[in-house]
Amino acid sequence: RIEIEADVIRTISEKLGNCLFSYFNTFQHYIDLFWECGSIVGPGRGSAVGFLTNYLLGITQLDPIKWNLDYWRFLNKERIELPDIDCDLTPSKRKFIFKKIREERGELNLIQVATFGTEGTRSAILTACRGYRSEEYPAGVDVDIAQYMTSLIPQERGFLWPLNDVVNGNEEKDRKPIRAFIEEVNKYDGLLDIMFSIEGLVCRRGQHASGVILYNKEPWETSAIMKSPSGDLTTQFDLHMDECLGDVKYDFLVTEICDKIINCINLLQNDEVLPKNLSLREVYNKYLHPEVIDLNDNRIWDGLSSGTVMDVFQFNSDVGLQAAKSIKPKNPIEMMMANSLMRLMGEKDKERPIDRYIQLKNNMDKWYREVKIRGLSEQEIKILEPYYLPRYGTPAMQED
Repeated sequence: RIEIEADVIRTISEKLGNCLFSYFNTFQHYIDLFWECGSIVGPGRGSAVGFLTNYLLGITQLDPIKWNLDYWRFLNKERIELPDIDCDLTPSKRKFIFKKIREERGELNLIQVATFGTEGTRSAILTACRGYRSEEYPAGVDVDIAQYMTSLIPQERGFLWPLNDVVNGNEEKDRKPIRAFIEEVNKYDGLLDIMFSIEGLVCRRGQHASGVILYNKEPWETSAIMKSPSGDLTTQFDLHMDECLGDVKYDFLVTEICDKIINCINLLQNDEVLPKNLSLREVYNKYLHPEVIDLNDNRIWDGLSSGTVMDVFQFNSDVGLQAAKSIKPKNPIEMMMANSLMRLMGEKDKERPIDRYIQLKNNMDKWYREVKIRGLSEQEIKILEPYYLPRYGTPAMQED
């Protein structure tokens, strides 16, 4: 496995004209620094966990061989792009961590990635109406009418239709023009053109939640810097442009649960439930590391499905709590499935994927009936079984 992964890294390095092996060395170095700064480091999320190299370097904490995780989701020869490792850190330590990295690399050699917000459909309508003036409407468009126009914009999976789809439809997505909106906006000569000219314009700047660029000497060869509204140093380009110019992003995410775990460890050490003489990293590795937790202890899973655990990463919302209670996971794979399924919407008036999963988990005979109704042969069913049976007939992850 190591040979396969090294060959993938070498191939991508050659095609990009840079040595990607150093990326992993750099990341491993900063994992050590995060612990030294008093932050715990999350076990790893996303495709990076599938790389054995990351596990052996201590960047991630799950053995992909043991958990049968694929390497190719992270990097492969067919997709020539930079690695992307998401690393969870303690929010209260982030500024201190940045200070330590800057002490090591130089003040301007850690810069956060800038983000740029654009005018969406709704704000473009409201902005256009607010500024609209004509001989017929010298006072512009009434606020209530503007709000009414925005209410006519359809929403799918949490996203508003773009103006072009609202006015012209979208055959590919089976969207028909919204007649009520067209009739309303056409009462104001030229208003629709103003809306189209505003939609998509950059209207604000901010900073990426986790992305930072690390420079070796100085940022000026590839980038330029500015300050975000909050006063942090950021690039003057968004991530896509930064990477086109040759920069490499590192994802240093922060999750509140990391602070909660540290506080919990401190309280347990103060009460001498855990040894006081062990460092944060030593306590974590001895008691909390994924490779040492007893995953067969039903108290973990009973607490998750009953909702009695105070906080569970990704499951601390109402949707997450309901998903855990419904699916009642008994291992990390089922927990991962719950995390995927709770984000998926069902087709209109049809069964949601999470409901299907729960049904088939209790009775896989339904799946066998379905495939037979669809005319699959016994041989074809055997081909599908390895992909469908472990996921209870509802493969929701990209690998599947």
